[in-house]
Amino acid sequence: LIERVDTDFRAFENAQHALVNEREYATNKQNESLMQTRRNEENEVYTRFEKKSQLSADKLQQLREEKSQQNNELLRIAHEDPYKEEHAKADEELNKLNTRAQELKMSIQQLSTQAVSLRQEAGMKLRELELAQAQPLANAQKEKQEIEEQIARLESLIERRKGSLAEWLDRNKPAWKDTIGKIADEEKILYRDDLAPQVTNQGEVSLYGVQIDLTALERNFRTPEELKAELAIYQGALSQCVKRINMLHQELAEQTEALKKQYNKRLREITDRQRLQESEQLQLPAFIKNAMAQSASWQKKTDDWREQRMVEIRMKQNDTAHRLALCEEEIKKLKADRAHRLKVCEKSYKEKKLRLE
Repeated sequence: LIERVDTDFRAFENAQHALVNEREYATNKQNESLMQTRRNEENEVYTRFEKKSQLSADKLQQLREEKSQQNNELLRIAHEDPYKEEHAKADEELNKLNTRAQELKMSIQQLSTQAVSLRQEAGMKLRELELAQAQPLANAQKEKQEIEEQIARLESLIERRKGSLAEWLDRNKPAWKDTIGKIADEEKILYRDDLAPQVTNQGEVSLYGVQIDLTALERNFRTPEELKAELAIYQGALSQCVKRINMLHQELAEQTEALKKQYNKRLREITDRQRLQESEQLQLPAFIKNAMAQSASWQKKTDDWREQRMVEIRMKQNDTAHRLALCEEEIKKLKADRAHRLKVCEKSYKEKKLRLE
C-alpha cells in the first residue's frame, strides 16, 4: 500500500511537474509570442516613422542647402557689379580728366614762370644794348653840342659883322688886319658895334701912344670869308656827327627790334600754349562734372540692381526660413508620435503579460 501510494504520489507529482512544465512552456511560448508581437509592432512603428523621418530629414537638408545657397548668393551679389565695365570706363575717364587738370595746372604755372623769366631776360638784354650804345651816343651828343656851340658862335660873329669895328676898319684902315687885327680880340672888340671908332693923327703902329713891334705876332682875326669857311667845316662836321648819332640810334633801334622779335617769337609761342591750356582748363570742370555724373549714374544702377536682387533673395530666405521651421516642427511631431506609439506598444505588451501571469 505504501509503495502504491508512493508510486501514485510520484506519478501525481510527475504529472504535476509535467503540467507545470507544460504551463511554463505554454507561458514562455506566450511570452515569446508577446515579445515578438511587441518587436513586430515596434519595428512597424520604426519602419513607418523611419520613412517619414527620412523624407523630412531629406527635405530639411535640402532646405538648409537652399538657405546656404541663398546666403552665398547674398555675398556674391554684394561683390558683383553688373555694370563693372561701364563704371570702370567712367571712372577711368574721370581719372584722366583729373590727371589732365593737374597737368594743366602745373604746365600753366611753368609757362607763366617761363614767360616772366623770358621778359626779364629780354629786358636785361635790351638794357645791355642800351648800355653798349650809351657811351658812343653820349660822346657823339657831346661832340654835336660842341660843334653846335662853335657854329652858333661863328654865326653870331658873322651876324655881328655889320656895324662892327672890323667893318669900320675895313673901310677906314685897310691894313688894320696886320696891326690891330693881331692884338684885338675878335668877339670882345673887333665884332662889337658899340665902340664908336674914329681916325686919329697918331702913328700907324702905335696904340694909345705906345709903339709895338707886331711882326712876331700872328694874326688873331678871321675875316668873314674865313669865318664862313670855318662855319662850313663845322656844319659838315655837324652833319657827319648827326649822321653818326642817327646811325647809332638806328643801330640801336634795329638791334632792339631784332632782339624784341627774337624774344617776342619765343614769348608768343609760350603765351599761345598758355592760352590754349587755359582755355582747355576752363572747359575741364564741365567735363569733370559730367564724368562724375556718369560714374555716379553707373554706381546708382549697380546699387539699385543689388538692392532689387537682395530684396528678392531675402524674400526667398524668409520663405525658406518658414519652410525650415515647418519642417523642423514636422520632424519634432514625428519623433513625438513615434515615441507615443512605442509607449503604446510597451503598455499593451505589459498588460498582456500581466494577464498571462
